[in-house]
Amino acid sequence: MNEHDMVEDTEQEEVSELDYPPEGELSSLMLMGFPSDRIYMVYDCGEVYYFRYLGNETFGIDTELLLAQTPDADHIEVAKKDKLYRKQDISSCRLSRKLSASTQLENCGSFHFTYEGKVQRFIVLEKPAEQQVMDFLSDVSAVYPPKSDKELAKEQQESQNTEREQALSAEQNPETLRKCKIIGGICTVLGALLMIGTFVICDPYDVWVGACFVFALICFLLCVCKPLYFTPWFTTSENSGLSMVSMQIAFGSPVIALCFRALFDVNYLSYTKLIVFSAIFGIILSIIFLIRDRTKTNNVRIAAVIYCLIFAFGSVGEANYLLDSCEPYEKYVCNVTHKYDESENDYTITVDAHGKELDLAVSEEDFQSLSVGDRIPVYFYSGGLGIPFVDTIKY
Repeated sequence: MNEHDMVEDTEQEEVSELDYPPEGELSSLMLMGFPSDRIYMVYDCGEVYYFRYLGNETFGIDTELLLAQTPDADHIEVAKKDKLYRKQDISSCRLSRKLSASTQLENCGSFHFTYEGKVQRFIVLEKPAEQQVMDFLSDVSAVYPPKSDKELAKEQQESQNTEREQALSAEQNPETLRKCKIIGGICTVLGALLMIGTFVICDPYDVWVGACFVFALICFLLCVCKPLYFTPWFTTSENSGLSMVSMQIAFGSPVIALCFRALFDVNYLSYTKLIVFSAIFGIILSIIFLIRDRTKTNNVRIAAVIYCLIFAFGSVGEANYLLDSCEPYEKYVCNVTHKYDESENDYTITVDAHGKELDLAVSEEDFQSLSVGDRIPVYFYSGGLGIPFVDTIKY
């Protein structure tokens, strides 16, 4: 139902000139938004109809409040959900007396009017008695059951999120936000280019991988140091008007490149130690982000934690590989048992070392020169961070 709230900031001066209750007289109508859960009492204020919002739920609402003939003197201000409809803007009006065959109220129906080109629809009760109201609500509840506790809790959470986002939007400096958007746009382009270059070119290897790590770290620090402007997830919120700079592509692109390189370029004997080290680093990064996060929304936090864990895995895996400067602790000559050419840039051989089959990523040149049954030396390394890996090359 499209309802127009006439108390927008841009219209405060015009609205303030109108007569509000208690000066206005209560009309004989009580209108309930249909089929939503908003109940209003209606006041005829001369040039406008004023709809006073009553409570959160259609069903179980206090009938004494529902049947009150005048508003409390302490609550004469216009609430956020109250409505003002100017009579001069109502171009048509239609009242259908019969709501349904099962309705027990004689004076009720479906009330439609066109306001500024849009149709507003309400259920109308004229001068209802208390028992009639209870019968009516019972009758409607059979068709439109009340919202569950879960639905009400979700609505309350969404309302709290909107209020929090509005508060954040009020804190933002427009000029700072403009500059941050420019930085975010540049970072998005650079992040995408780094990921493509790392996958396609990646020569020299340590330069491309190192650039991915540094750039991802910069994006992470922007989200941590400027949490009012940078986020790893969303950019805007329609409900609150909050605008933030999304680092989803800028941060995610180099992080994904690091993760894939660590998975497919480094031949780890076991991923257990790598996963443990990565989890510790990722949890530390996640805690730092969650402490600094201002949005307090689940989707932002979940996205940040996932990115941090992937970033940690790729960073630890590549750092352990690139920082290893020691001689291999073992050289072992073994047989090539299988060859796998699964894609254009993915060349894998399987070797039998110490009675255990190891899948090793190799270059295209080595892949083409080797055959099943060939004996080749493989080298075992301790790793720069103490995570062992194996390769066909002696560094």
